[in-house]
Amino acid sequence: NDGWWGHTIGSEWGDFDNDGDLDLITANLAHPRYIEFSNRTCLYENRLDEDGIFREVRGEWGIKYEETHSDPAWGDVDADGDLDLYLTSVYPNRRSFLYLNDFENQRFIDVTYLAGVRITNGWGCAFSDFDNDGDLDLAVGSNDGVHLFRNRGTDRHWIEFEVRAAGGACGTRLILKRGQETQLREISGGKGTTSQHSRIVYFGLGESDKPVNLEVRFPSGEVVNLKGLGVDRRIVITPP
Repeated sequence: NDGWWGHTIGSEWGDFDNDGDLDLITANLAHPRYIEFSNRTCLYENRLDEDGIFREVRGEWGIKYEETHSDPAWGDVDADGDLDLYLTSVYPNRRSFLYLNDFENQRFIDVTYLAGVRITNGWGCAFSDFDNDGDLDLAVGSNDGVHLFRNRGTDRHWIEFEVRAAGGACGTRLILKRGQETQLREISGGKGTTSQHSRIVYFGLGESDKPVNLEVRFPSGEVVNLKGLGVDRRIVITPP
């Protein structure tokens, strides 16, 4: 017993710092009257290879304290090559947050109002390129219904992968490399609370249209390596 107690609603794994391992965000209820023995929302940087621990960096990276965070969702909404974050908050008049990942300065920037994705009393949320135009759109469940936000996109490049394997390909890891850049995704059957992203895996690639390499690791232990892939398209992958 370390004296800390949480009321976690939703959590999700994602490599927000592009260092090749999965970090974790937990969205927690943390009411001010109980704050001395509550966990605020926590962002855990995976440092198992360096220090053998996860390090909590929410405040350091600029994610604001909110009393009633409910569901986090990782997705590269601006296609710049790093994971951004959407966070819902439950209860009336509690707003959602969209944070862009400013990786160069190691911080998240709140752009919710500018992006037009602010709702209140939210619950589940998930990303999907539902209109097949090469960017991530956003679906959010709230007390007044389901909201579907179409991403109007940028001129940046992207690539998508549809993995067709047993069990919906859950547990499959995709590691994308180009030069010194690395991005990691893992397909899961669900995340957060009552929500699930599209199983079509999306990578934003920024301004460069150079080919990329991909390593696919299936739960069976089988590995597929694809090299010199052209960008701005969707590729279907099956186990060997």
